[in-house]
Amino acid sequence: MHQNNVVFIKVHKCSSTSVRKIIEHYSIHKSLNLLDRWSGIPHHKRKSSPNNIHWIRDNDWSTPAQQKYNISTRHKSYEERFFNKYIEDPKYVSFVRHPLVRALSTFHSTDTPPHKKAKGVNVSFESWWYSHRQGLKQPLCLETKTKYACTTDNHMSYMLGYDSMEDINYRSLNERYEYIGLTEQFDKSIDEMWKSLGWEKIWKTNYPVIRNNGSGLNRLTGCSKTFIKDFEEANQLDYKLYNLVLSGIFEI
Repeated sequence: MHQNNVVFIKVHKCSSTSVRKIIEHYSIHKSLNLLDRWSGIPHHKRKSSPNNIHWIRDNDWSTPAQQKYNISTRHKSYEERFFNKYIEDPKYVSFVRHPLVRALSTFHSTDTPPHKKAKGVNVSFESWWYSHRQGLKQPLCLETKTKYACTTDNHMSYMLGYDSMEDINYRSLNERYEYIGLTEQFDKSIDEMWKSLGWEKIWKTNYPVIRNNGSGLNRLTGCSKTFIKDFEEANQLDYKLYNLVLSGIFEI
């Protein structure tokens, strides 16, 4: 069944920018109302707070007069009450990635501050992670605008609306999400997302985006076994979520 009203839960460093571009391209091609990162934000806020445009609170949003949006591609965690105000009966989609690879990618990203050099000395991800344990344990809250929000433990789970192991299960994922793809299987996941939404593919060749190919698992070779064990223990929600999606529950 064709779905015009869709919310993309955009998770940092899970090919989210590539997926966003594909969905936005489709929405423009189909003349759908797009709730993107600029929608409803006054121009003075766009100019004065360029680094905060992803972390907009409820009262910063506005809806077009007497109409609602069709597509959302904002950095906003799953929240039915919030999205129902702007999109009628939306279907939710997202992408996830191996938790440790995602965290490493975030750490090395130029978009986030944790990896920055301290007094000219490179800081390793392991040492940084251990030194910020208390802060990283806090549940992710985009609205707090914390500079470590993208690197907090169980980031993917909190973005997808989960804060307990019991809530992450086959039934809940299928009831809440129309589709969740894998960064490691990007092209396959995009094709399956099209099918799940009833969208026709509008490109005859590869998707017109630049993305980071490969799983990134080769990065883990530099991590100690002790660190990996500690990280897995601290990110049990994300590992459970990732492994459920990896098991093929959304395959078409």
